Amino acid sequence: MEKKVKNVLEEKLELSSLVEEKILETYEMIRIREKAKASGKISEISNREADKKTGGDKRKKKSEKVFWRTGLVVAAVFLISGGAVFAYDALRKPDLLSEWIQERGIKQEREEELVQEKAEIVYKTKPILRVRDVYIDGTNLVFTAVSSEKYKNVSLKSKDHGEINGQDCSPVDFLEEAGEYMCRLPMPENLTSKKLTVLLDLDVPGGTEEFSFEVKAENMEETKRIQNQTIEFSEGAVEVEKFTISPSVTCLKFYWIFSEEPSEEMKQTWGHTYKIYNEKGECEDIGYGGICLSTETGEWEEKNGRWMQSVELELKADEFLRDSSFIKLVPYIPEIDEEGKRIPGGQMELFPECGFTILIE
Repeated sequence: MEKKVKNVLEEKLELSSLVEEKILETYEMIRIREKAKASGKISEISNREADKKTGGDKRKKKSEKVFWRTGLVVAAVFLISGGAVFAYDALRKPDLLSEWIQERGIKQEREEELVQEKAEIVYKTKPILRVRDVYIDGTNLVFTAVSSEKYKNVSLKSKDHGEINGQDCSPVDFLEEAGEYMCRLPMPENLTSKKLTVLLDLDVPGGTEEFSFEVKAENMEETKRIQNQTIEFSEGAVEVEKFTISPSVTCLKFYWIFSEEPSEEMKQTWGHTYKIYNEKGECEDIGYGGICLSTETGEWEEKNGRWMQSVELELKADEFLRDSSFIKLVPYIPEIDEEGKRIPGGQMELFPECGFTILIE
């Protein structure tokens, strides 16, 4: 395998052309709309048509939420009875929780099962925040909130550590956008109660204050925790240290183990990218596909006469792995350009002889 890696790296690389698509922003249409609105010249037919198409407030249904990531404004022109009616989405406040769920590949019907909208909250301290929606599974607790009246003009921040039922939770992700807050806490592994008491230390003007509330996990889906496994192959082994699956994320940590020290070429290129297969034969690419949330590859280290490299992956899990009895990973060396950057979709060489399968059930 060492020789194969070296031969692959010595081959001449051909650069693939990249096709870039640009989205044009039509701010002029919005300007015309606002000008007409201010002068009271929007036609009656426009208003009737808008009501007919949107059903008033019904257009705010969850299925029609707009997710803002790039900040682009989309405008459309509809021709009605020979005249132009300008229709556009006003700058809606982002729905941070729905965006977080969408990033993890959770489909809408699953979102409706897992999110407690307008959750019943019991505040244990003064409500610095007003909690709105809560997402809970065996790995993550995520909630959205707005500031109480006292802190509505203040940007709040949270300490890196929080608690759920008295157990430490770290790291805490806490962000604010357009007046809405979203907080994510990792769930402790050994919870026995569906009543969850959340505690945060918030930075407020003049110091730090505790913010705590209680919520009941109505539809919590427990995290699958897969037993540690060792998979051997001709030149070494893979040791699986951690493998958990929940609706929001799959966490996988394993070690490549070799009896001899890898070459410098091997150390630089090995273990970063994989093809991943499920029971249905579907394939995802953690290097360029949408399944990978994060990846971290450690340095090669020598321990007790063995050379080891750690790999940690966070993957979308809800659809790809939900009903699969195994996951198979096949390493490959990616195609790179003259600057040493990966070429999207490019591939140099698969190493099926080093592929390994981890049983889920």
